[in-house]
Amino acid sequence: MSEFKNKAEIYAFMVEREVKSCGLYRYLAQSVAGRQAKTLLERLAQKEEQYRQKLEESKKSGVFTNKRCNLPDNSFFKTIYETPASPGQTLPQILMFAIKTKHDDYLACNDAASHCQEGELRKLWLALAEEERINRLELESFYEKEVISKI
Repeated sequence: MSEFKNKAEIYAFMVEREVKSCGLYRYLAQSVAGRQAKTLLERLAQKEEQYRQKLEESKKSGVFTNKRCNLPDNSFFKTIYETPASPGQTLPQILMFAIKTKHDDYLACNDAASHCQEGELRKLWLALAEEERINRLELESFYEKEVISKI
């Protein structure tokens, strides 16, 4: 991802990713049978749409700001190896897929920051990485509440 030359290219790339993620979650929501899984997928699609809007607004203003996060990092992503997105998944499988995806997105943004020479672009990549980490923490918190605590 270090091939991006300016903030506009980074924002365009991230917006495209959010559009694709939103589409994937909406597609899966139409194909799962469980009401709880369907609701979660719709909620994930809405979060991706909100994030896309935040990126668009940040692109216009030139400033990307993160929210504060007080959630513990339980690192559930370390226990997830491979969970493909496919119709018919259960709530735990969907959550594991989303957690893994957000962690991978965090790693990609963090990696781009580490290869970035220009200070402002590096700062943007790090802010985007933190946003992905926060999204993962929110998903892990939900996973703990809705799956692990019920085992």
